[in-house]
Amino acid sequence: MAITWEAMIDDFHLIIALPHSGRDLSFAKQLGCTKWDESMHQSFADPHLDCLIPYFQSLTEHIIYHEVARSLVDTNRCPADIPQKLMGSDSKNLCTCKGNLHRDQIGLGLLPKRNAKGALLPRTIEHEAVKVAQHIHNTYHDKLATKITQCISKPRVILELHSMPDKAAPNVGFCLGTRQGQSSDTTITQALCRGLQQSYPKTPMSIDTPFAGLYSAAQHGQPREKTHFIQLEVNRKLIGVKPDDIKQHGTLLSDALGRMAELLENR
Repeated sequence: MAITWEAMIDDFHLIIALPHSGRDLSFAKQLGCTKWDESMHQSFADPHLDCLIPYFQSLTEHIIYHEVARSLVDTNRCPADIPQKLMGSDSKNLCTCKGNLHRDQIGLGLLPKRNAKGALLPRTIEHEAVKVAQHIHNTYHDKLATKITQCISKPRVILELHSMPDKAAPNVGFCLGTRQGQSSDTTITQALCRGLQQSYPKTPMSIDTPFAGLYSAAQHGQPREKTHFIQLEVNRKLIGVKPDDIKQHGTLLSDALGRMAELLENR
């Protein structure tokens, strides 16, 4: 059952985060990807979503872009989601999900090794690699937590932007992940839906299916503390994977977020 937010206070802070479109591969050797080619790294990415940042800057100054490639470290996994044989003495203290969000057994953990087509890629994971990966993971989440603290004067709405392959949700343009209402109040979620529907009137949308939100939503979404987190997935068939195609959606998406803000401020 969704948590009800009693009242909106005048306005709010909008925080936009892009964790999976980074292209920095400088840690590839340290993280055991020496045998990967560029296409292997790209198979994990949410391609070029950072092209949308200029369009969002008129809406908010609170934008976080994670530069390290998702193929190296997946920030949306628990920092303790690593092979059991590499679990150090401190790793249990790093787990805040009690193992419920772990995916390493299918190659989708903190250090991804199974691509979108299901192929297991050659990756050498050592204890040192785990430490580096956890540091990179923590850097992103510390930035997000710091931003939330800086915005403590007003309610906070966090949109973490991702892209999804069409096969994950055929012909669904947008999926809003709220962990079944646990990470965002339904008022926020519905306002975002309405904003998107006005920009994309013929585009189907879904809530929590097939992506309900993972570690980031569970870690930072605290509606009772007036911090609302939505994992916003955009279908790549809709938005594209090349910079020029994605930029064509910049104004539409920024308008949608602007309408969401108007709906919330005028409720």
